Amino acid sequence: MRREESQREARLAESALSIVREVTGASPKGVERIRRGVMTFKWRVALTDQEAYVVRMYPASRAHVVNYEPDVFRRCREKGIPLPQTICDSRTGPEAPLAYVVYVMVAGTPLSERLNSLSAASMERVAQELVTYLQLLQSVPVQGYGELVSGDTAGFSSWAEFVHASFSKGLSRARSCHLLPAEDIAKLNTPGAELEHLDMPETCGLAWGDLSTDNILIGSEDKISGLLDFEGVLAADFMANLGYCFAGYYRTQFLESILRVWPVPLTESAWHTVRLYAILRAVRILEHAHEPLPAGCMRSDIKALLPGFRAALDEIKG
Repeated sequence: MRREESQREARLAESALSIVREVTGASPKGVERIRRGVMTFKWRVALTDQEAYVVRMYPASRAHVVNYEPDVFRRCREKGIPLPQTICDSRTGPEAPLAYVVYVMVAGTPLSERLNSLSAASMERVAQELVTYLQLLQSVPVQGYGELVSGDTAGFSSWAEFVHASFSKGLSRARSCHLLPAEDIAKLNTPGAELEHLDMPETCGLAWGDLSTDNILIGSEDKISGLLDFEGVLAADFMANLGYCFAGYYRTQFLESILRVWPVPLTESAWHTVRLYAILRAVRILEHAHEPLPAGCMRSDIKALLPGFRAALDEIKG
């Protein structure tokens, strides 16, 4: 198996080189695998010491993402959000074994590697920058709700339809694969019904479903230089960002910094909505929790991956 994986990696690396060579007309210096991330295969293809491209390849199960993510990059950059500059993708670019997008390499260090070294003032500034970009994301209009199917269209005609499908699939898989205790699965019916009846705008903007310290790059002067990975972006309201962050970063410095600069008053009702979104985040992962991640790694236990899920469920029932 390891030999097969090594051979596949070599083929994908050669394909990444070939794509960049054909698109730029230049001879790359080399290619190396970017090991961060578990949803795609990423390659850094260098032309010079200062110029490099990322070839991001989608596993076959996620090939449909190329139909929207490159276009989301372009739309968001027009709003001033620091997403990568897209060069081409597999819809119109050179042929390759997997669907892909090519973008200019963004300089910076993942926030996850800087959390312990940033001063309190720098962390506050990063949090404020991030919230500003999340607000700008809401100004990128999308028709429909939930997961995207194109750069400006989501796959569900109503919010209730999206939530119902998410809970139906997630809870069905949780039962059949014994991913949660039966009492927890029963508890999830109430937040599911409440989420279906959230008062949603007629047209939603985007919410960052992949909000992670791994996907936030910090550049010079401790400012955000780029946001990466919009594969899980949703047509949802602004509070979904905070709910997803609560799920993954419960009781962390990162979440506390965002809460201090959050522009919406966090009333009791607002907190209730945040917890509902944290639960939605978990339920959507449960659908796939028994499967390896698309890039081949095994998934973490849902409660370890999303510590805020347990807290949100307990607090809502309480």
